[in-house]
Amino acid sequence: MTAIALFKRVDRPFHLVMFDPRAKIDIGEGISQPASTVLTSRVRDLSVDPGLPGDFRRWLETDDTWRDRLISDPAGLEHAFVPGEIFSTYVYKRFAEALSDRPDVIVQFGSDTVTAIDRHLDGGYSVFLGAEQRTRFDAVFLATGYGMRENSDAAPAGETQSAVVIGGGIHAVDRALGLLADSKISHVTLISESGFLPQSHTPAAVGAIVTDQPMPGTLRGAFRFLREAANRADLEGSGWQGIMNGFRSRARPLGGTDARRACTVQTPCEGYLRQSSQPLAA
Repeated sequence: MTAIALFKRVDRPFHLVMFDPRAKIDIGEGISQPASTVLTSRVRDLSVDPGLPGDFRRWLETDDTWRDRLISDPAGLEHAFVPGEIFSTYVYKRFAEALSDRPDVIVQFGSDTVTAIDRHLDGGYSVFLGAEQRTRFDAVFLATGYGMRENSDAAPAGETQSAVVIGGGIHAVDRALGLLADSKISHVTLISESGFLPQSHTPAAVGAIVTDQPMPGTLRGAFRFLREAANRADLEGSGWQGIMNGFRSRARPLGGTDARRACTVQTPCEGYLRQSSQPLAA
């Protein structure tokens, strides 16, 4: 997704190197990911381009492979929760399309492990690929996604009867259900600092509830605003889900303001991209 953004934003030729020691670049299949891993965002909230919020839904509607599997969702396609493999396939399709539109861009995949990043004396950054090897880039993007990918979700070998999952979020519950589906696991213990489990979704889809009150500009103020709005919604019977759905449409501009401010203070990022004649690293 970082590469797609660069294809669309950088308006001159450049060289992009993508380092991943465990890369699986297969546009036809997408990332190898268990089908049981369901994304925690609805179809309507997923897109590779912030300027095209409904792009993932439109792709699903025109793709014969997935449309028939998902169109039966009683809440409608845009409210569906889909496996990660479907979104991965979509991302790689959009990556291939964006790359084909930029014949002036060179893309290289590296399987080396990046050990360090430092500022270069001549400007830009030095990317270290071991004790001796290093390469200079004008800009570096750290694209961790959801963190390190696991090689397998399979249960441990042997006569394992119980398992411990650390965390109480949706991903932890998804992992616990996956373990219980394995015949070797009969009991799963969740360890969570908060002690809370994720709340279930409402039986039917909930639309966005957006108030005309301005959103506070600080993180503490935004959380207080959401708590108070959710409490009022619960008392009125409309539920807190609509408040969170409404907040999604306002969250991106808040984050974008902070990101642009940080970018300006630390490095002239846009200048690096537009004036660069050297490779970029992702």
